[in-house]
Amino acid sequence: MEHQALFNIYNGPDTNRTHLDCAKEWKKLGLGNIDALLTEQLIALQQRCKGEPAYITIIDIGCGTNAALLKSIIHDSTVALETRKYLSFHPNLSLELVALSDAETPDMFGKTVDKEVIEQDDMRAKFKHVKYTLSAAQTFKNFLVQENIENIQLALGTWSLSYLSPNVFKEVVSTSVEYLDYHGRFIGVGYNDSVSGIGFKYHADRDIVHFNIRSSNLPENFWEIMLVEFPENKNAELLRRRQIIDMKSYLVKVLNAAAVQRNIDYQVLLHVVQNATSAKELQIVANALKPVMRVLWEYQYNSVFKTMKSEILGDIAQFHTDLVLYTVSPNLFHLQKK
Repeated sequence: MEHQALFNIYNGPDTNRTHLDCAKEWKKLGLGNIDALLTEQLIALQQRCKGEPAYITIIDIGCGTNAALLKSIIHDSTVALETRKYLSFHPNLSLELVALSDAETPDMFGKTVDKEVIEQDDMRAKFKHVKYTLSAAQTFKNFLVQENIENIQLALGTWSLSYLSPNVFKEVVSTSVEYLDYHGRFIGVGYNDSVSGIGFKYHADRDIVHFNIRSSNLPENFWEIMLVEFPENKNAELLRRRQIIDMKSYLVKVLNAAAVQRNIDYQVLLHVVQNATSAKELQIVANALKPVMRVLWEYQYNSVFKTMKSEILGDIAQFHTDLVLYTVSPNLFHLQKK
């Protein structure tokens, strides 16, 4: 049960993407950098609030380990120069910056790991980084309710949406659109780049299949380790983390998947796992599973997931008459409220 619980709160690996990394991708969509996007929303808000106190809410979905993009807004004056100028001239306005990233362990779920309040002439902002892994049960809407967020002016999904299954992707985008304010934007980058699913992810460019897993006993690159030959006396710490009992229970879970069983000699591999006494024996099973899982994910990725996510975007745009969908490639989109 421990593995199941841990898996349910993990979507994909954390990465640190800077404001420059994001701007490079947003440029392909015809959008500016974070400074231009923030200024756009501040101007729209000022026109509506007519000088009354107000703030814009920016949510970075899958912000990475250190929430580098949103943190740079409040700490690097060169990143949001025009935003700072606008705030200086409009003391009634401020920013609410909310960063969301995966919870590495069950006890981290829903917790705030970092927060700041900045009160300066040129930067008034509340920043919060929350650990909250999105899933069918752990919805984006529940997250917004938890954080008392009523409106979003800017939602960012930069290389994080690809790790969501189609149903979770649909909920995240639909909820974002529901909460988007007048002239608000939802920006998606890389939403169809790669696919996560019942336990493994296929990287077409690297010919690797690995498992996404978080555990106190197993490293997160567990599957890649399983596919590599390690002498059993090479690294005592690594071997301690790769306890045989954990490896065996995990491989049994994989072998029990119906799609896997249809493509392998299930009984033979299961017998090997059940009787294995060393990591080296289990590595043989991992290597036997690699080509099968690659074929399964190539089919799932190309024939199912890509089509479903593209159709979801189209359906959402068609349903909301006040929404405009811009797509530049199968992996870039932004939705804007009219």
